[in-house]
Amino acid sequence: MTQPKHGQIVEYRGKLGLQAVRPALVVASVDNLDPRGVENDPRLALDSPTHAHLLVFTPSDGGFFMEFNVASGDGPGEWQPLVDQHGPAPSSEDAYRRAGECIAQAQAQNDHRSAALLDAGRTWITLAESLDRRPRRRPARGGGDTR
Repeated sequence: MTQPKHGQIVEYRGKLGLQAVRPALVVASVDNLDPRGVENDPRLALDSPTHAHLLVFTPSDGGFFMEFNVASGDGPGEWQPLVDQHGPAPSSEDAYRRAGECIAQAQAQNDHRSAALLDAGRTWITLAESLDRRPRRRPARGGGDTR
């Protein structure tokens, strides 16, 4: 099985009821788990490098719930890498390129579709930043000092 990476989107199969498959975000893996936190609360420990703590998204009122120490696999209560019907997930470089294309197209059209294209560009930038896993400075409004 593959080792999860924090920030990765995966599929999680529920343990109860319909055992529905839901999208989930890896919030902790062996790569980013703080050993001091595990010392303070042993429930945060992971059983193996393929286990992860997940933030599971759901259409219920709360919108999400946490699952801890989830094993990889395709059975109930397990996670597996997201299978993309359209090929592999984009790289951050691809996401920035797509953002630029959307913004350039919005500037060229300058009509009612421009706002939607700008929103799509912003979404691609957000995705690229999350793929980079490092904060990026946004330019200050009005051209002021960015410190």
